[in-house]
Amino acid sequence: MLSERCLILLLAMQGRFVRGRHAIMRIPTLETSKKMLITKKPDRIYRYLPKSNKIMELSLHIILEKPTTGVAFGLQKGSGNKYETVQIQQSDSGDLHFYLTVTTKGDRLKDASPRFGGPFIQGPYMGNFIYLDIGTLAGQVSPWNRRLKIPMAGITWKTIDQLKADPALILQTNVAGTGKDGSPNCATVKPFNGWQVASQK
Repeated sequence: MLSERCLILLLAMQGRFVRGRHAIMRIPTLETSKKMLITKKPDRIYRYLPKSNKIMELSLHIILEKPTTGVAFGLQKGSGNKYETVQIQQSDSGDLHFYLTVTTKGDRLKDASPRFGGPFIQGPYMGNFIYLDIGTLAGQVSPWNRRLKIPMAGITWKTIDQLKADPALILQTNVAGTGKDGSPNCATVKPFNGWQVASQK
């Protein structure tokens, strides 16, 4: 049977809150950047997470697959009445590529997922997304007046750590550009295949 001291050590390394009266000691966690300090004061544990709220930039690459020919698509920068559409493109038959940068921050002890920010991010925390403006919303004289909503879903703290460790890595997603009826794809992407870690080309 594990002693109380060994049990406390295991729980601490797993990031669990523990209770008890023990001498001061430093315990390394599984992540070398984290340090924990158990004090003699009962029912308290202090965590020291250096720069847990530090802002980090992420590079994103959206591949719009086979969008409707002759229709303009562009990234929406800003929201409400104060926005502009950038990187406006039209396809003759191939895919369209959009590149952007967003920021991420958060407290790993409180936030289940990273918090995203920047002019391209829309919506609330845990519901963030990116807009692609279509047709007239992209400044084109067109019968189409639509937006395509790309979720910022499935990006975990583990993903952020992977990107942070290698600056050559980016997040990439592939999205269908044409609906089943042949018109420009719009509304929330369904099904959404998520974001994948990829190398910059």
